[in-house]
Amino acid sequence: MAQISRGMDIAIKEAKDDGINLRVIYEDDKSLSSVDAVNAANKLTTIDNVDVVITALVEEARPVIPIFNSDKTPLITVWDSNSLIKGSGDYIFSTGFSTEGAGEEMAEFAFQDLGKRKVAIVSHVDPWSQVISQSFKHKFESLGGSVVFEEETLPNEIDFKTIITKILMKVKNGEVDSVYLPLVPPNSFEFFLQSKELGLNDFDIDFLSGDGLIQDVITASQGSAEGVYFTNIFTEEADQLTQKYVREYGAEPIDVTLVSFGYDGVKAI
Repeated sequence: MAQISRGMDIAIKEAKDDGINLRVIYEDDKSLSSVDAVNAANKLTTIDNVDVVITALVEEARPVIPIFNSDKTPLITVWDSNSLIKGSGDYIFSTGFSTEGAGEEMAEFAFQDLGKRKVAIVSHVDPWSQVISQSFKHKFESLGGSVVFEEETLPNEIDFKTIITKILMKVKNGEVDSVYLPLVPPNSFEFFLQSKELGLNDFDIDFLSGDGLIQDVITASQGSAEGVYFTNIFTEEADQLTQKYVREYGAEPIDVTLVSFGYDGVKAI
């Protein structure tokens, strides 16, 4: 998340130029560990006595929401925005993208543009994945499509062969014409590799996903993710923020959208 913190730093320096001094304390949740996230939240509220907290993902926010509500300390999630966050209390906010909106957008694209009618959904036992897959399902069915197969797996799972074999049988029987895969990284690339290995990619079906399909996953898929449709994150006025980044760090950002998360989060504060 270095790109997000660099975006924060740019906004902090701009605030300082305007006479507003902000001090940042960074804590590490150690790759979405709920225990470490709770420990960090308790430290920030009881020892550091912070005024406000920024986090990136709904996965990071969910275990610490009760702490910030109880302490009456605002928590801003800068990547995800969804019903889980919206209904979490008076001190929980977001400047991020609509998880539900992304699922609905993909459902409309699949039904109206790709002409898909029979979809299989493979998701993770994960807040983002569960919210986006359900919003996709509800929208797709409301348009007249059918969800004929659903299965959840743990984010750390690396063996998708049983699930793929089940989908493959339905594809051969004409029961499935597309697969929606809102899987979280990093192990999701294994699904694409194993789909190719088992021959699922040989059939005339489309694979669909969400913004969890990051570049690291695409690269690790070794070409087996080629042709996947996915909804993705973006930032407005990207050129202006890129110029600010270059002036500060001497090179273009790896992903200006991630930079904008941190930048916009500080601006919201």
